[in-house]
Amino acid sequence: MMKWVQHIVIFSCLLLIAAFIPVRTEHGYFCDYTGSFKEWNTWFWLVETDQHYRKSKLEEFLENKHASELEHKWVSFRGTTTYLLAGSMFAHGSPNPLFQMPRDLFDQWCDAVSDEEKMKLYNILKAGDKKDIRAKAGEMEEFILTQLRLPLK
Repeated sequence: MMKWVQHIVIFSCLLLIAAFIPVRTEHGYFCDYTGSFKEWNTWFWLVETDQHYRKSKLEEFLENKHASELEHKWVSFRGTTTYLLAGSMFAHGSPNPLFQMPRDLFDQWCDAVSDEEKMKLYNILKAGDKKDIRAKAGEMEEFILTQLRLPLK
Protein backbone atom coordinates (compact mmCIF):
# COMPACT_ATOMS: atom_id res chain seq x y z
CA MET A 1 0.00 0.00 0.00
CA MET A 2 2.78 2.44 0.94
CA LYS A 3 4.55 1.83 -2.38
CA TRP A 4 1.44 2.98 -4.34
CA VAL A 5 1.24 6.17 -2.29
CA GLN A 6 4.90 6.90 -3.06
CA HIS A 7 4.29 6.32 -6.78
CA ILE A 8 1.27 8.62 -6.76
CA VAL A 9 3.20 11.35 -4.91
CA ILE A 10 6.16 11.06 -7.30
CA PHE A 11 3.88 11.04 -10.36
CA SER A 12 1.99 14.08 -9.03
CA CYS A 13 5.23 15.96 -8.44
CA LEU A 14 6.49 15.14 -11.94
CA LEU A 15 3.18 16.22 -13.44
CA LEU A 16 3.33 19.50 -11.50
CA ILE A 17 6.89 20.15 -12.70
CA ALA A 18 5.97 19.25 -16.30
CA ALA A 19 3.05 21.70 -16.19
CA PHE A 20 5.51 24.59 -15.85
CA ILE A 21 7.84 23.65 -18.69
CA PRO A 22 7.83 26.65 -21.03
CA VAL A 23 6.86 25.63 -24.54
CA ARG A 24 7.07 29.01 -26.24
CA THR A 25 8.05 32.52 -25.22
CA GLU A 26 7.16 35.44 -27.48
CA HIS A 27 9.66 38.29 -27.17
CA GLY A 28 9.04 41.82 -28.41
CA TYR A 29 11.22 44.85 -27.76
CA PHE A 30 10.89 48.52 -28.70
CA CYS A 31 13.88 50.86 -28.70
CA ASP A 32 12.89 53.93 -26.69
CA TYR A 33 15.70 55.90 -28.35
CA THR A 34 15.20 55.06 -32.05
CA GLY A 35 11.69 53.65 -32.46
CA SER A 36 13.00 50.35 -33.86
CA PHE A 37 11.44 46.96 -33.09
CA LYS A 38 12.80 43.44 -32.65
CA GLU A 39 10.72 40.31 -32.12
CA TRP A 40 11.27 36.55 -31.95
CA ASN A 41 9.94 33.33 -30.39
CA THR A 42 11.88 30.91 -28.19
CA TRP A 43 10.78 27.27 -28.05
CA PHE A 44 11.60 25.10 -25.01
CA TRP A 45 14.40 27.52 -24.00
CA LEU A 46 16.43 26.19 -26.93
CA VAL A 47 15.35 27.28 -30.40
CA GLU A 48 14.71 30.84 -31.58
CA THR A 49 12.41 31.39 -34.57
CA ASP A 50 10.50 34.15 -36.35
CA GLN A 51 13.19 36.74 -35.79
CA HIS A 52 12.23 40.17 -37.11
CA TYR A 53 14.12 43.44 -36.80
CA ARG A 54 12.27 46.55 -37.97
CA LYS A 55 14.78 49.37 -38.15
CA SER A 56 13.17 52.81 -37.97
CA LYS A 57 14.09 55.66 -40.33
CA LEU A 58 15.51 57.44 -37.29
CA GLU A 59 17.90 54.56 -36.64
CA GLU A 60 18.91 54.48 -40.32
CA PHE A 61 19.60 58.22 -40.20
CA LEU A 62 21.72 57.84 -37.06
CA GLU A 63 23.68 54.91 -38.53
CA ASN A 64 24.45 56.90 -41.67
CA LYS A 65 25.21 60.32 -40.20
CA HIS A 66 25.82 59.96 -36.45
CA ALA A 67 26.95 56.37 -35.92
CA SER A 68 29.09 57.21 -32.88
CA GLU A 69 26.06 58.68 -31.09
CA LEU A 70 23.69 55.78 -31.81
CA GLU A 71 22.49 54.06 -28.64
CA HIS A 72 19.62 51.70 -27.95
CA LYS A 73 17.36 51.30 -24.95
CA TRP A 74 15.33 48.16 -25.56
CA VAL A 75 12.08 47.93 -23.58
CA SER A 76 9.93 44.81 -23.62
CA PHE A 77 6.41 45.24 -24.94
CA ARG A 78 5.71 41.51 -25.29
CA GLY A 79 6.89 38.76 -23.00
CA THR A 80 4.34 35.98 -23.15
CA THR A 81 5.36 32.50 -22.04
CA THR A 82 3.09 29.54 -22.76
CA TYR A 83 3.63 26.55 -20.50
CA LEU A 84 3.01 22.89 -21.25
CA LEU A 85 -0.05 22.58 -19.01
CA ALA A 86 -0.20 25.73 -16.88
CA GLY A 87 -1.41 28.25 -19.46
CA SER A 88 0.33 31.54 -20.22
CA MET A 89 2.11 34.23 -18.24
CA PHE A 90 2.52 37.81 -19.45
CA ALA A 91 5.35 40.10 -18.45
CA HIS A 92 6.54 43.23 -20.18
CA GLY A 93 7.73 46.78 -19.63
CA SER A 94 6.34 50.13 -20.61
CA PRO A 95 7.82 51.68 -23.76
CA ASN A 96 7.74 55.46 -24.17
CA PRO A 97 4.68 57.22 -25.70
CA LEU A 98 6.19 57.08 -29.21
CA PHE A 99 5.43 53.33 -29.17
CA GLN A 100 1.76 54.17 -29.84
CA MET A 101 2.50 56.02 -33.11
CA PRO A 102 2.02 53.87 -36.23
CA ARG A 103 5.42 52.94 -37.70
CA ASP A 104 4.61 54.12 -41.22
CA LEU A 105 3.65 57.59 -39.92
CA PHE A 106 6.80 57.78 -37.81
CA ASP A 107 8.92 56.87 -40.83
CA GLN A 108 7.11 59.38 -43.04
CA TRP A 109 7.76 62.08 -40.46
CA CYS A 110 11.47 61.17 -40.45
CA ASP A 111 11.58 61.35 -44.25
CA ALA A 112 9.92 64.79 -44.25
CA VAL A 113 11.92 66.67 -41.61
CA SER A 114 15.46 68.04 -41.47
CA ASP A 115 18.43 66.22 -39.98
CA GLU A 116 18.41 68.79 -37.19
CA GLU A 117 14.79 67.94 -36.34
CA LYS A 118 15.60 64.21 -36.26
CA MET A 119 18.52 64.87 -33.88
CA LYS A 120 16.25 67.00 -31.69
CA LEU A 121 13.80 64.06 -31.46
CA TYR A 122 16.62 61.62 -30.69
CA ASN A 123 17.87 63.83 -27.86
CA ILE A 124 14.35 64.14 -26.41
CA LEU A 125 13.96 60.35 -26.56
CA LYS A 126 17.35 59.78 -24.89
CA ALA A 127 16.47 62.24 -22.11
CA GLY A 128 13.53 59.95 -21.32
CA ASP A 129 11.03 62.52 -20.00
CA LYS A 130 7.66 60.96 -20.90
CA LYS A 131 5.91 64.34 -20.73
CA ASP A 132 8.36 65.83 -23.26
CA ILE A 133 8.09 62.72 -25.44
CA ARG A 134 4.28 62.89 -25.37
CA ALA A 135 4.41 66.57 -26.34
CA LYS A 136 6.84 65.83 -29.19
CA ALA A 137 4.67 62.93 -30.40
CA GLY A 138 1.72 65.35 -30.48
CA GLU A 139 3.77 67.82 -32.53
CA MET A 140 4.77 65.02 -34.89
CA GLU A 141 1.16 63.92 -35.36
CA GLU A 142 0.09 67.51 -36.01
CA PHE A 143 2.88 67.88 -38.58
CA ILE A 144 1.86 64.65 -40.27
CA LEU A 145 -1.79 65.70 -40.49
CA THR A 146 -1.20 69.29 -41.59
CA GLN A 147 2.07 69.33 -43.53
CA LEU A 148 1.97 65.91 -45.12
CA ARG A 149 -1.83 66.06 -45.50
CA LEU A 150 -2.25 62.36 -44.85
CA PRO A 151 -5.83 61.10 -44.73
CA LEU A 152 -7.13 59.69 -41.48
CA LYS A 153 -7.90 55.98 -41.69
